[in-house]
Amino acid sequence: MNAPAVPDSAPAPAGTEGRARVRLFALAVLVACWVLPWPQMEIEVQQGSAEPTYDYAALTGAERTGAIGALSLLAIWGLAATALAARTHRGLRLGTALTEAGVALGATVLLLLEHPWIPGGEIREAWGAIFGPLALLALLEAGTLAFAGRAHRVVAVIRAGAALFAAGCLAVSLAWVPAGVALWLALSPLLLLKVTRVRGGRRLIEGLLLVTTIVHGFSFRLHDMFVGVGVPTTGSLNLPFAAWGVLTAVITVTALDGLMRPEDDAAAGV
Repeated sequence: MNAPAVPDSAPAPAGTEGRARVRLFALAVLVACWVLPWPQMEIEVQQGSAEPTYDYAALTGAERTGAIGALSLLAIWGLAATALAARTHRGLRLGTALTEAGVALGATVLLLLEHPWIPGGEIREAWGAIFGPLALLALLEAGTLAFAGRAHRVVAVIRAGAALFAAGCLAVSLAWVPAGVALWLALSPLLLLKVTRVRGGRRLIEGLLLVTTIVHGFSFRLHDMFVGVGVPTTGSLNLPFAAWGVLTAVITVTALDGLMRPEDDAAAGV
């Protein structure tokens, strides 16, 4: 006989908070490294001559990783805070809904400002009309979870379906960066609806955190692939870039540990 599901009102065992606190500290230092200049890039300078000319520029980590790095970092912060603070299944859903609202809102701002981190020309303004409603739907779900006292699954299903449809339309248009964001916004609520116990929800949060951190770790490669930054890095590694890589690996390890040993497992020493 299967064990009964843990209701939303039943708190999860407190477990150890050491892993989550280490992760948040690593995130704080990672952000500092992310906004500092990274190794110089050799960038082509657009001029009227037929022969291309190049110049050297020390771009920050934010400029090197672009929208992929910024939005994935925002998602990591939200998921890490949820893993630390949430003690019920409803709390886990609330935290992920707020995280997804922040990611969708961030994508909306970048698109409406026609930021070069997301290519696409004038059509980017139309894409902003996709992520704005997704942010509102995520806020609606968070509001019902916070104030209605019970989880409204219908809202999560509707916004997940809308995000999945948007991801497909954007992928057909070869808009890979916004399509990837929309796909993340679709999969997260659908997966969390599949679990009814707090322990399973925590494991899912750690799994989402693991995938998102890996994406952030490769964001400078992905940004160069889809947007273009410059030819490969010149010179030796500098301290902010090296520290960013180490801290990303630390956060990845904590997420992997959380996936294998959810918080109540860690508390039991198993």
